[in-house]
Amino acid sequence: MRFSGKSALAALLFLCLQPAQADAGCGCQKPPPPLAAIRPAFASPGDEVTLFAPGIVQGSVYEVTFRSKAEASVWARAKSRRDFADGIEKPQIVVEVPDLPPGPTSVTVRYGKSVVLRVEEHDFTTLQQPITLAEANLTTMVTCYRAAVGADSTVYIPVDVSAIAERMIFTGMADGYRLMFGGEDILIYNTQGVLMQLLGPEQAQIFGIYDEGGERSFALIYDRHEFVTYRGEHSHVNGYGLDPSDPEWHTDGTRHVDHDHLVLAIRGLLHGEDLPPPGQTPQFTFAISTSLPDAPDGAPVEPMLVHDNCDGAGNPGSQWRHRGHGWGKGGGKGKSGKNGKGGGTGEDAGDDGGGSKDSSDDEVDQDGGNDAVDQDGGDDGAEEGDGNGGVEADGGDEGVNEDSGEGEVNPGDPGNDPGETEPDDGDDDGTIEGGGGDDGVDQETGELCGATPRTGCRISIEPGKAELLVKDGTSDRGDGLVWKWLKGERTEPADFGSPTTTDSLGLCMYEQSGEGPVLVFRAITVPGSDCSGGSTGRSCWLGLGKQVESGGYDQYTYRNKEQTPDGIDQMVLKAGDEGKVKVLVKAKGENLSLPELPLSLPLQVQLHAETGECWEATYSEMGVKDNNPRQFKGVTD
Repeated sequence: MRFSGKSALAALLFLCLQPAQADAGCGCQKPPPPLAAIRPAFASPGDEVTLFAPGIVQGSVYEVTFRSKAEASVWARAKSRRDFADGIEKPQIVVEVPDLPPGPTSVTVRYGKSVVLRVEEHDFTTLQQPITLAEANLTTMVTCYRAAVGADSTVYIPVDVSAIAERMIFTGMADGYRLMFGGEDILIYNTQGVLMQLLGPEQAQIFGIYDEGGERSFALIYDRHEFVTYRGEHSHVNGYGLDPSDPEWHTDGTRHVDHDHLVLAIRGLLHGEDLPPPGQTPQFTFAISTSLPDAPDGAPVEPMLVHDNCDGAGNPGSQWRHRGHGWGKGGGKGKSGKNGKGGGTGEDAGDDGGGSKDSSDDEVDQDGGNDAVDQDGGDDGAEEGDGNGGVEADGGDEGVNEDSGEGEVNPGDPGNDPGETEPDDGDDDGTIEGGGGDDGVDQETGELCGATPRTGCRISIEPGKAELLVKDGTSDRGDGLVWKWLKGERTEPADFGSPTTTDSLGLCMYEQSGEGPVLVFRAITVPGSDCSGGSTGRSCWLGLGKQVESGGYDQYTYRNKEQTPDGIDQMVLKAGDEGKVKVLVKAKGENLSLPELPLSLPLQVQLHAETGECWEATYSEMGVKDNNPRQFKGVTD
């Protein structure tokens, strides 16, 4: 399918803007964005946002929690620099957005136990990854594309045009998403939050909107002038080179406006009647054609570039990304290639990551209800580590425990543990609590975490890929456990049961004694979709990835901030072929009844499903790094 000129009409097309007369010719004469608590008001995972609040203190470390359909936290140290909005130097927090499902997202900033700033979900939207366009006569098509929809029903399309300097005509469409709009319904922003252009009668010579009917959206055609001059002016001449200490400013002190990373915001109506519901659009095929009108006759026409965003069965897969190292498919992402940062996403980067980076050591992230593992909504969050037994994921943030070699995640105020947010009831009787009576019992296949271990459990196929950390804090609220089990034997989605409806899972530990294995720990998850017993209706289990014939999914994530009944806060289950199966369990807080440390070896850890299936790791002296009254830390042999 190729789009050319007005026939391109099937589309929710894309944008590119013609900049206004520039400040001294540099292309940067645009009004700055307004003052705001968060800027920009939308961003893709890996892009930076800046947070402002009166209580932010330069040099202090803050926890920043993003929550959409999933939740992830990152840590950052406040810095003082010029505010791009008013040019005044002030304390601010700059963080990269973690991998989360697109849609309305709340953001909370905490210092220790204190909330410094809360941004409601109607003020910020997590976007999908941008589509990167080439400077060529080409049609770029993405199948199973899903766009972010803000709380106000605005549909967002981010694009990367950093490879394009020549004049270009863009034409785009959404086939399968009947969004109807006019020029006045389209706003073009950049990723700094600058409003780059409105489309109205005065701009009629550079854009057009057409309708071919059917289930296609209106199409937008846009004529963007050359940016060769803009690029030349931003070399280090005449003061328009970028300030190396802050690339949002030029070396002469004027603002730098980014024309390469853009976001199209469309306020349209579905079938001309209904506002798009917030969250994500249904999947559709998105196509953008690029045409070089000033190219010489006979210039080559590239073949259509198709990015198959489906899993082969027509189901939407993870969004395709292009950030520095070519196209890569998957849920995880390394550092962005934009703005000079290395990394990007290759084929392997998407498989394990959630954007987080394992530390080279392994404390439990006692972060007050937020994640040692980024729950990104689209991946497992259980990233493979460096082989050194690390079990924490630090949210991919700057300056805090990235490859530091140190295990302590919380860099908060001395004497004030930011993770200690729950009251201590003093209840530490050392007993094994069973998850509220019958919650952990399957009447057909037997009890979860019975008196003896199950046999025939799946194991990790590589040494060192099943990691366990148990931490006995000074009070119950400081207790924690992380079990990360990677590279597992083949597992079918049905083996996990139906956790989103009726089935629980149990994490069990068995110590060896003279008479055989003894159950010393169990923790059970809450089955069904409501963690709170009906009081809030908040979803606890989320089915992700490919939906299977049985109605289940090949991946599940569990999030229970109340940690009821037995302390499990997060769980990630990922089915797959040999070596692709993953399990992660995180538990903490006053509901967690840990076994007495040090633990007797060998130690068996098993995850039990009500289907009778199980996943297992055994820890012996060879793989244990710590086993003392305060902490156990080890990997499988």
